[in-house]
Amino acid sequence: MWRGDLSLSLPPPGDESDISLPRMAGAPSMPDLAKAVISAVCVEHKTVYERLVKPRGNRVIDEHFPRFKAMALLRALMVNGQPRYSYPRIAQFMSLKDHTTVIHGCRRYAELAPLYADEATLTAA
Repeated sequence: MWRGDLSLSLPPPGDESDISLPRMAGAPSMPDLAKAVISAVCVEHKTVYERLVKPRGNRVIDEHFPRFKAMALLRALMVNGQPRYSYPRIAQFMSLKDHTTVIHGCRRYAELAPLYADEATLTAA
C-alpha cells in the first residue's frame, strides 16, 4: 500500500488546547488528534473546516483533494502497526454516510498526490 509523504506540522502531543474547531450539528465527538489532522489540512490548503467536513452539497473541485488528503492522513495514523481509525470512524468524522467513500478518497489521494506535488514544484521554481 502506498504510504507517500504524509508529513504535516501538527501540535506536539498534549498541546491541543488551542484547537477550537466548531462542532457540526449531529456530528459525533471527534478526538483531538483527528481535529488536529483535519485542521492542519485546512490550513495547508487554505480552506475552512466546515467546508472540509460538511455532509453533502455542491463542492468545488478544489475541495476534493484536501478532503481526500484528510481521509488518507487519518487512515495512515498507526497504533501498534494497525490503523488508529477505521474507515467507518473516518466516515463519521467527515460527515459521510458510508465508509466506502473514505476508501475511494484514500485511493484517489494516492493517485493525485504526485500530480499535486509536481504542480507545487513547478510553481515554486
